[in-house]
Amino acid sequence: RLPGEAAASRFPKKVTSISSIRLSYAPMRAPNKADGMVLSPIWLVIYQDEEAARGGYTCWAEFDAVEGKLLNAFFK
Repeated sequence: RLPGEAAASRFPKKVTSISSIRLSYAPMRAPNKADGMVLSPIWLVIYQDEEAARGGYTCWAEFDAVEGKLLNAFFK
């Protein structure tokens, strides 16, 4: 999913390497707003695109671990 999402972003990027993928948790709104916030499982992906590889830094992306949709990313 990451290469496709990065390529389809506002400023298209080409992912060159993935350093790590970790299951983690992030605060999100509960389905019922009255319940406030909940911790929801996410996949945290650490990677490099072409620009990051040239500059020597890493990028990140977060995907919903249940639905698989992109939540947030360095390229957004």
